[in-house]
Amino acid sequence: DLGRPTGPERCHRVPAAMVAALQFVAPALGAARGALRDFTADLTGRPLPDGRPRHELASVQDVLTCAGADVHMADLLLEKAAWRADRGHPAPLAVAENIRDGATAIRLCRSAVDRLLAASGTAVQSEDHPLQRRWRDVTAAASHATLDFEAASATYTRAVLAETPGLAQTGTTAPAGM
Repeated sequence: DLGRPTGPERCHRVPAAMVAALQFVAPALGAARGALRDFTADLTGRPLPDGRPRHELASVQDVLTCAGADVHMADLLLEKAAWRADRGHPAPLAVAENIRDGATAIRLCRSAVDRLLAASGTAVQSEDHPLQRRWRDVTAAASHATLDFEAASATYTRAVLAETPGLAQTGTTAPAGM
């Protein structure tokens, strides 16, 4: 890309706020993917009391589908956030979008792993169960201040309003209902 730094110094031009969430959400995304694998493997190993495979239950199919979609959406958000950071021109709205997307991605990872854990029964409650460990990892990452959704919402809203013609210059707020 012409006109953009290409060497290692480029990373020093990206505000920390633009990439901070990535360092916490990326491992959580890996843990959520692992939780999906653990849950799926468990479906083939433990039949229902009547002998049918667990994956035949609509409720289990729903859990797997929703958790898989949450993990996929979190992955897409992080991919876009990394792309924005790699572009090298961090406008305030792009920084706010990365903050928003990180906070949303961790919510999606946590939702997926919570859902999988709840649907897995009591066997996963032991500390040494892989799904329990992945749940703890995602829950710990989600508690980091960088990923606070309320703060991300405030940052994003300020950036959007600053880019909205008429609002930033006059100091007025959007009409009710917007």
